[in-house]
Amino acid sequence: MKMLMVILVVFVIATSPIYAGLDQLTVRALYLTPTDETEPLEEEISVKRNALINTQHFYGKEMRRHGYGYKPFNLEKDDRDRVVIHKLKGKRKLREYRDLNSIQDEAIDAFATPFVVGAENTIWVVFLAGAEKIDKGGVNLTWCAMWEKGNELIDEVCAHHSLIPANRETLLSHITAHELGHAFGLNHNENGELFLMKPDVRENANSDLDIAFLSEDECRWLDVHQYFNDQPRNESIAVVTDANKWELNTGFIRIVFSVRNKHKLHHSYLQRESADEDFVLGWGKLSNNRLSTEFLIHRREFQKKNKVNLYLIDVHGNILFQDFNMELDGAPAAPSKPKVKTVVIWAELK
Repeated sequence: MKMLMVILVVFVIATSPIYAGLDQLTVRALYLTPTDETEPLEEEISVKRNALINTQHFYGKEMRRHGYGYKPFNLEKDDRDRVVIHKLKGKRKLREYRDLNSIQDEAIDAFATPFVVGAENTIWVVFLAGAEKIDKGGVNLTWCAMWEKGNELIDEVCAHHSLIPANRETLLSHITAHELGHAFGLNHNENGELFLMKPDVRENANSDLDIAFLSEDECRWLDVHQYFNDQPRNESIAVVTDANKWELNTGFIRIVFSVRNKHKLHHSYLQRESADEDFVLGWGKLSNNRLSTEFLIHRREFQKKNKVNLYLIDVHGNILFQDFNMELDGAPAAPSKPKVKTVVIWAELK
């Protein structure tokens, strides 16, 4: 049993895996009303429904802008083609809904299998009635079930719940889209104020989706993601077999991870873990002649902490995340002829 940290917190639990069929996976929505809040009127539900539609359209148009065609995720709909928002009357007061367990237990009682780890629909958007803010805006709560054989990870299924404050109507679409980005495997992007995945949401209406963007790397990641494609789940657990680093005279650290995987890697990024915010340090180059990924990260980006998280996605949309303690002191000088030859293979993998 292993404890992992992803976005907020990851609980690793044991259960039997249930894999998706041939249809594209579906994002589902829930409106949770605490005991000290009134149940929503239809007008309130419509506002949340529009936020989901705006979020879906945002991802579709950003994928198109980066050359992948209009490619959104699926939303659950009824027989009238309306986005479904399930209603649930909670058993706790508003202030008690701040962790995953309180929501999970009640939702499992109400909806059974869809809220269980490994179920076909494992991403839920949960609108919390009465909430103005959760953490700094919203929260993506994630937990994973892992199956190990000896010291080797042989399978992994993750579930995500994006917890959205229902009373932030001017920022509702932006917060929903941002937290779903985390559920899709993206992390904070500090390279520009207009990126959707910037780490903070400002208190003004201009922080909505009409002026937000995804980066090219983020859309490339989503291009093979299982929530953006009609394909069966193709199990493939990547294993990092080696991690090497070299000090460059420019102040950069060159880090190369060697990976064992039965499918080609598609994309990767390295995340700095800190007490305040987790940021993407850089997106990785992929090796054409072996499974490896390379990063050039300036020493100052590590600050006082050496812990980093490696995220990988292969060509079938399988995701691996693994944490490493990179001791930077004493890193050897880069060899004149590096042992690992790396080239960017964007065209080949598209």
